[in-house]
Amino acid sequence: MSAVTVAFVGAMTHSCPWLLPLLAEHLQDQEGQVLPHLYMADVERWAEGEAVRSMAAPGSEIRQLLDFLEAEFACHSNTEIGEVISASFLEHLPRPGEPGAVLRSLVGPTCAARLELIG
Repeated sequence: MSAVTVAFVGAMTHSCPWLLPLLAEHLQDQEGQVLPHLYMADVERWAEGEAVRSMAAPGSEIRQLLDFLEAEFACHSNTEIGEVISASFLEHLPRPGEPGAVLRSLVGPTCAARLELIG
């Protein structure tokens, strides 16, 4: 955990305020600490669940989250922030044929390029 990745978590939650309850739960579970990789994994599970629930057309909340992550990853792919996005969000996206795999087709071009490397 670094100040940069904790600030990223704050910026993401500010940009996507519906994630605030998820962050509050994370803080409670982690005794008040932000653990960016664990929180990002929670965010991925939330997005996956939303994609499965909405089936054909994931909602604007998912779109806004993916747009935020794309912008951040495009600027910070080789930094700690990029590592949090790649290792704890992109790597956990469902594979083709799995429930929620539609998320892979919704990420922006920079994240899609990383998914190609991840497989």
